[in-house]
Amino acid sequence: MAPPAFFALPNSPDVARLVQDRLSRVQQRFSACSPSTLSDLRTVVDELSTISKTCATVLDDIETQEGETDVATAFKELEAALDWAKFLQYVQTEHSPAEHPFLFRAHRNMTVLQFVRAMAVHMGKTQLQKGTGMKQDTMFTSMSPIFEWALHTTKNKWSDNNADERASLVVFDVRRLRQIQGVALFRISDVIRFLESENQVHMISAQLRDWARNCDEYVTMGRAVKDAVVRVIPWSELQSIPIINDPFIRAYTLGRYRQWRDEREYRLHDGEEVGKIVVRSANVLAGHDAPNTWMAQHMVELILKPGVSFWGINTNASGTDVSNQGRWKEAEELEVQVVQTTKRVLGDEHPHTLGSMNNLAATYSNQGRWKEAEELGVQVMQTTKRVLGDEHPDTLTSMHNLAFTLQSQARHGEAFALMKRCSQLREQVLGEQHPDTQSSLDTLSD
Repeated sequence: MAPPAFFALPNSPDVARLVQDRLSRVQQRFSACSPSTLSDLRTVVDELSTISKTCATVLDDIETQEGETDVATAFKELEAALDWAKFLQYVQTEHSPAEHPFLFRAHRNMTVLQFVRAMAVHMGKTQLQKGTGMKQDTMFTSMSPIFEWALHTTKNKWSDNNADERASLVVFDVRRLRQIQGVALFRISDVIRFLESENQVHMISAQLRDWARNCDEYVTMGRAVKDAVVRVIPWSELQSIPIINDPFIRAYTLGRYRQWRDEREYRLHDGEEVGKIVVRSANVLAGHDAPNTWMAQHMVELILKPGVSFWGINTNASGTDVSNQGRWKEAEELEVQVVQTTKRVLGDEHPHTLGSMNNLAATYSNQGRWKEAEELGVQVMQTTKRVLGDEHPDTLTSMHNLAFTLQSQARHGEAFALMKRCSQLREQVLGEQHPDTQSSLDTLSD
């Protein structure tokens, strides 16, 4: 005889409703809302495991607290914890390491939707400040990995506030951010992905979503964020670096800057001159005169990433000529050490390892060592595809770099096909106006 069916009231505090609600969301991904493959079944089992582990953690926490907690309150905490677990599945990627789930512990009494609303307010605070003239404080700090965007935004903050001397470019060490207890790091595009999965993407306006994608915005929360700051460079110092030109200072958007830049004629520089411009700029950004340090080398890479033509530098020099002036031999020796260390400590397929391998492949390219660059580039691209997925930004970066390497060997057909696929995926994932998308499109048109 079959056991009697149990029908839970819609808002009753019972385990059946709690589990059924979570599993129903998972099953909606499958046709006919039913798992039909082993992969589908694994997804359901993993969800059950997450539910079990999360509930056990919350109950253990409740039991260690002083005083008694009634069942209804406990269920509310369980529901909030499960919402956070779902949220963190989206945002705790390699950009926000799972070994530091500070958000849930610090804000257990805040729901996920309350957190997203607070984040939306933070993302729109610049517009609000302009409209009201009042400073808006939030619990978040915004930052971007795109150097040229952050540099131009610093200039805008300076000009918006009548040459305010406090306008500065702040450089954070991501490794320090990830090591600081009580600080959480989130990528806005991951938060948007989570909202899309929950049909709640309207909580962040389309304009702010586009802005976040274009600058690849990250946010951190935690009082100790300042401990990860390695450089604060005032605009008064930045505007004198050689890569800054007049259109860059006058234009309020990067789109207008590109237009004004292309309307001007610039004298032709040889490879040695370009190398000196790039290295001098990198040394100012790094804050010292030692061009062989890791930070200065990294700044060279960031300056060269959009191409020297982005900065209005006119040259017929090859990438090898320019890169040799950037001390790429020293960079190679250091990057080899980084690859070996990350492989040993993190493993061959860890995103940090793949990133260091990608940097080494780029350095080989910059020295004209195309065969070595190609072999390493193929390895990185294949591994990132398998580990991170075909559409992950790191995978697309490896595709872009490999296409450039193929083009440099006069393998134009292969290079064009790969760069075309890369530009299509970047436009789909990052948006047409994202600097990486523009870089791929510019390379296609060359």
